[in-house]
Amino acid sequence: MLAAAAAVVLIASMFLEWYTLDLPERIEDADANLPTFNAFEGLERADVAIVVAAGLAILIAALVVARILADSPAPGIAMVLVSLFALAVVLYRGVLSPPGLVLFGVGLEMKVSFGWFVSLVAAVVMVVGGLLTYLSGPHLEFEGGEAGSSPQEQSTDGGRGPLS
Repeated sequence: MLAAAAAVVLIASMFLEWYTLDLPERIEDADANLPTFNAFEGLERADVAIVVAAGLAILIAALVVARILADSPAPGIAMVLVSLFALAVVLYRGVLSPPGLVLFGVGLEMKVSFGWFVSLVAAVVMVVGGLLTYLSGPHLEFEGGEAGSSPQEQSTDGGRGPLS
């Protein structure tokens, strides 16, 4: 449920102010009414990827609450992967590749605003919620032994324990 709530906050944060223009230093009128952009205005296709990832997180949370695939680690793993994808897209669009704007032949940079920080926190909480979903449910079991068994309890002499 934590990841689903964070996914709702992530979608809502996309309507907040994500980017503002960063004026060059040679422009001294800092009181100018600068345009701001929300995620839907400032992102090209990344906004669709974020909304789809958040929607999938809500769907997976509904599956977990409905106890569908309750004996499988798949919902927990899927939640972690979807959440990590959303976090990666938010980080990419805010840190590595914020959009720019060309006005009258002058390239202007954008800086991130409040909405981007809200979405970053929401994406991190989605990842934490995904990890908690996985940790509270069934885990992957590998062929070498049971999940949670220590190497001392595993034996190589035909499956007998250390004292048998």
